[in-house]
Amino acid sequence: MARWGERFAARHLEARGFTIGATNVRVGRAELDIVAVDPRGTPVVVEVKTVVARHPDDDPLTRADAVKLAVVRRAAGRLEPPARRVDVVGVTIGRDGVAVRWVRDADW
Repeated sequence: MARWGERFAARHLEARGFTIGATNVRVGRAELDIVAVDPRGTPVVVEVKTVVARHPDDDPLTRADAVKLAVVRRAAGRLEPPARRVDVVGVTIGRDGVAVRWVRDADW
């Protein structure tokens, strides 16, 4: 399910002008879900969390905690060029279809 969510998120970002450079990039022990460039030319790493909603309050963004984002941020800084921005995309698969929540420059 995670890979499906990453592909869905990549298409969502492309529809908003992003250029996807790579997916599932290994940097040391970390894996970066999406490495992209936003429409302004800014390198961005996107962490994607996907859930199949079983309850109305299921929120994939809660799975991207501060520890995970710190790991992603460190790895993003080791890219060439370094990505100084980390976004989080939450993909929720529910009875009514798929919902996307996108947090730019996530910092929690």
